[in-house]
Amino acid sequence: MIEDFLSWLASERGRSANTLTAYRRDLNGYTTWLTENGATLTTVQRAQLDQFVQTRRASGAASASVARQLAAVRMLHRFLVEEGKRPDDPSADVEGGHVPAGIPHPLTEEEVDRLLSVVVAP
Repeated sequence: MIEDFLSWLASERGRSANTLTAYRRDLNGYTTWLTENGATLTTVQRAQLDQFVQTRRASGAASASVARQLAAVRMLHRFLVEEGKRPDDPSADVEGGHVPAGIPHPLTEEEVDRLLSVVVAP
């Protein structure tokens, strides 16, 4: 099912080879976790997905990594519903956590001056 999904991403969505490689890695990790926890792509339930996300967070994975993997899982489950492989999408309401938006913005010259003005010389 994962390869069907990846083929769909490539042909219908025009995803790059690098994107497909990342999705394959993330989804293989997910299906391995499912197998280890007695579930499959067609039987996994919302509570198990919540547990999967908690397990990823507890492993020390960065928030962005967990969010990226969950995005791949969500897309896969939507695909499975659209293809009639599942009647429902157990990932629809799973919380992925907050990912900081981009890199920090530099301080303005005025902000730097204010910071420097409060520094007390030794």
